[in-house]
Amino acid sequence: DQIREVLLDLKRHDLAILLVEQHYDFAMRVADKVYVMTTGTIVFEGSPSELDAATEVQARHLGA
Repeated sequence: DQIREVLLDLKRHDLAILLVEQHYDFAMRVADKVYVMTTGTIVFEGSPSELDAATEVQARHLGA
């Protein structure tokens, strides 16, 4: 929770942050833009809401 609050505070100050995170729910709460990578290749790029709608990407690459 503390890390999320710090990240959100930095975001409010318009700082760009590159966050590499495996916890889906945490990443989706703090991200403006998300990338999904598999074996070093970007297989998805978009907003958190676009990733929520991309059920095939979730099933294939995120184990959802």
